[in-house]
Amino acid sequence: MIIKLIVIGLGLLLFFRLAGHYIYVLPIKKTMRIFFIRYFPILETATWIIFIYLGLRGIFEEHYFWEIILFIAILVVLFFISWFFLRDFLAGIFIKSENQLDINKSINLPVIKGKINKIGYRSIEIKTENGELTKIPYSKLANDIITFPNEGKEYCVKHIIELTLKNDRPYTDYLQMLRMYVLNIPWTHISKDPVISLEGTSIDEYTFKVEFYALNKDQAQRAEIILRNHLKKI
Repeated sequence: MIIKLIVIGLGLLLFFRLAGHYIYVLPIKKTMRIFFIRYFPILETATWIIFIYLGLRGIFEEHYFWEIILFIAILVVLFFISWFFLRDFLAGIFIKSENQLDINKSINLPVIKGKINKIGYRSIEIKTENGELTKIPYSKLANDIITFPNEGKEYCVKHIIELTLKNDRPYTDYLQMLRMYVLNIPWTHISKDPVISLEGTSIDEYTFKVEFYALNKDQAQRAEIILRNHLKKI
């Protein structure tokens, strides 16, 4: 009987741990996910209470101290139920002390990313780009990697091209002209100055290296095409 209870208990433990993990990543509807996240802890607690009660009853029901054992078991169950709620509260204290959590601040977690919508005592509510609201207990975040994207940072790519132009005018004129052309192209990043340098000269040509920034590679390619078309008109 005891061996049977141990096997069943380990099976339940494995089931609830796996279910508690995959509930956040399963491709299910939003309403169903919220339902499971909200009522899963209640289901797990009720299952363990029934399991412990039936297990103790099967082992000790014929003994005269059955009522004492049942009373102790109830105290143990109440302790674990209290710890279930207390662990999220304590985990929240440590997480909030180590990380600056602010409303509308972007946050990336292994299973979800979005902006902080609400900071509670036992859980944090995150709003995704699709407008979905997800509450995650702090105890679930205790071992997760939490990152906060730097929203003030402007992401861009560097683009380098080489140009050959006739040396029928001073190269300094070309430097100013190329800089003006680059800054006036719609897809270049004007917050970062282009870098234009003379790389070489020959009998009748200058070779320039032009470095500028764009938001992505496609826009950088478009900017290069426009720049080269401008230079063909010279």
